[in-house]
Amino acid sequence: LVYDDSVFTATVVTEWNLVCDRKALLPTLTFTYFIGNVISILLTGVLSDYYGRRKLILISSIVHIISSWVAFISTNYWIFLIARMVLGGSIHSVWAGLFILVQETTPKGDRTLT
Repeated sequence: LVYDDSVFTATVVTEWNLVCDRKALLPTLTFTYFIGNVISILLTGVLSDYYGRRKLILISSIVHIISSWVAFISTNYWIFLIARMVLGGSIHSVWAGLFILVQETTPKGDRTLT
């Protein structure tokens, strides 16, 4: 297939030919990202209470960086899909953990600002 690369030289669609009979695979990218979010929502609170917020934020940040690189260098659609799922969960864990950590460390009188 020939794609117009005047705006973007490569996209997810052009990388794995997600057109015609493979067009149904395109929404799975968003779906798996949000599946990672849902799993993260269910586990982040429990894990941060058990292991600590700081440790969860650091580990989730490392997982996010690694899964970003895996998604970047993936040559297989399914590996890219799994990396996107891990990305969705790890970034949500970082955001949620940071928000709670900031709330807990902010003095009570200033918490309305955070």
